[in-house]
Amino acid sequence: MSLEPISLRLQGRHGWLRPGSYLVAVRAFWKLLQNLDITLSGEAKGSVDWEISACKRSGPAVVIFLGHLRKPPKDVVCEIRRTVFNGIRKLSTSDERPHGFTDTALQELRALAEQRGLMDEIAVIVDEKEELIQWSFIERIERMTHNDFEALSSVAGTLESVSGVVVFGNLKSNYLGEPMHMRVSGIEPCPNEQDLPNIPRMSGRIPVAAGTTPNRIYIPGAKYGK
Repeated sequence: MSLEPISLRLQGRHGWLRPGSYLVAVRAFWKLLQNLDITLSGEAKGSVDWEISACKRSGPAVVIFLGHLRKPPKDVVCEIRRTVFNGIRKLSTSDERPHGFTDTALQELRALAEQRGLMDEIAVIVDEKEELIQWSFIERIERMTHNDFEALSSVAGTLESVSGVVVFGNLKSNYLGEPMHMRVSGIEPCPNEQDLPNIPRMSGRIPVAAGTTPNRIYIPGAKYGK
């Protein structure tokens, strides 16, 4: 058993803690610890059994978790404590995904953050340091986990036997526009750069896009929203 605790502090609205919110918050935090355990230990079912070793109910409720190792000497409790604390700190100021936080872990943290609307404060305490669970976590987690999009696109690359190829298909990107994966529907050699038509050559083949503005001026401007 690890003797290094990690605590969850819940301050009810006007000193009144709703039983339903309390149960949802404690369960979400417990599930968050379990998900981080699976990620950090590499064990499909995790390596730690979590115990509520103490529960202070007067004033702000404080729930203290201790971890029991199932597979000594593989002890990831310290890493879990550090990861959850640093992850919450990072989410307070950044849209970047914290280390060790899978989509499932982020959803459990979101469930915890949703209880913030019914409480004055939710905090995680490690080694007498604390980080607050913010209402803003909900929007940040939503952007990280649900705002990916898919569109028809192409990607240029190289193969061992071909100097250049273009791959066509449905490209899935995250909310930052960064490619994640593609369902390929076609592939063909990439034309040499000298064979590609330039704007002056294309100007006689496509209509003028902006009234009297020449295409060679309009197209570069349109690229940057001008």
